[in-house]
Amino acid sequence: MNRPLRRAERAMDKETQEEILKRGEYGVLGFLGEDGYPRTLPLSYVYDEGRLYFHSAREGEKVEELRQDPRASFTVVTGTKVLPELFSTAYQSVIGVGHVSVVEGEEKKQALRRLLAKYSPEHRKTGEEYLLRAEKATLVYRMDLLQVTGKERKAPPEKED
Repeated sequence: MNRPLRRAERAMDKETQEEILKRGEYGVLGFLGEDGYPRTLPLSYVYDEGRLYFHSAREGEKVEELRQDPRASFTVVTGTKVLPELFSTAYQSVIGVGHVSVVEGEEKKQALRRLLAKYSPEHRKTGEEYLLRAEKATLVYRMDLLQVTGKERKAPPEKED
């Protein structure tokens, strides 16, 4: 798990990693399927001090497989720009690994409110009403991050004509 980055010059500082985790629009959750093949799912999430929260229906593939094996990875990519003349892409990416668990009670309610504040801040009142109706049908997961790494490739400065 602690393998060093191959391209160390692209390593991202911890503050930038945190900022990307906070502002990322979505992330991709990776976990092991019961058949031994990896699974990845894009999903909405919120980040809070070393923890990611996301929600789910109460049943389905993700629910069953995370119950069997709670180890997972999570990736957020932002700032992509194809650099055709360099045969590359500018980007910022953060990858975290950790364990996923279901949360209940006040922690669940707070996570749902954070999701609402992140994705629908202008609809707080109707969002709160929606949460009251949907809370029982919804699972909320917390992923405790054990390790986080970040990489970036910056685009070269624009050339002036």
